[in-house]
Amino acid sequence: MNIGRREFLKFIAFAGAIAAMGFSGCVSPPEPMPN
Repeated sequence: MNIGRREFLKFIAFAGAIAAMGFSGCVSPPEPMPN
């Protein structure tokens, strides 16, 4: 797989945000957040 550094960092940031949202969603009751 040949991906650029920027794309890789972007993917890491995206995956991290998703993981953080899922983790906080599991720990604390879901709160309405603006999309």
